[in-house]
Amino acid sequence: MEISMSVVYLLLAAGLLVIGAYAALKVQRWSDQRRMRARFRKGRVGEASALALLEREGFEILDDQATRESGLWVDDQWVAVTVRADYLAQRAGERFVVEVKTGQSAPNPASRATRRQLLEYSLVYDVDGVILADMEAERLVRIRFPRAAPNARPPRRSSLPYALLAGTLAAGLLIGVFLGVRATNDRQAPAAAVPAESP
Repeated sequence: MEISMSVVYLLLAAGLLVIGAYAALKVQRWSDQRRMRARFRKGRVGEASALALLEREGFEILDDQATRESGLWVDDQWVAVTVRADYLAQRAGERFVVEVKTGQSAPNPASRATRRQLLEYSLVYDVDGVILADMEAERLVRIRFPRAAPNARPPRRSSLPYALLAGTLAAGLLIGVFLGVRATNDRQAPAAAVPAESP
């Protein structure tokens, strides 16, 4: 049985396509692992630099990679989680949980992921505050979260009593003006002539 050259070329192309896809997948995995290792290296260097920065700023390191057990209720079931922060430190009698961030956007406390992480630390750890170690700028930032909703404002006084008072005054003023005008008109009007009685 003779196989046409077009079938041979088709099989060869399919084989090359499979080999190319496999090679691309391997290169992608290698690239991802390399990027991950570089990120971990940068993180470790950042943590070591943060340790030196904390000590320069007068912090005493109490623990590194400090873990706490926490959890949350999902419907009626408790789900346990472990939370790990880079450092626990203290200065001037206050204890802080410290999160070290490197990179361009991660040190921004307003970024969603960083903000949520710091908020979780403030709830889980029994500390006086949270410190964000921004290793791109080599600075320590103290973060505080409000304990009430950020839109919470003091209760407003009801404006109803003021509206009633203003309405009463306006009504009294109008009645007074009306009565004054009427009284003035009554005084100025000539007395109506009384017809004389015929004899």
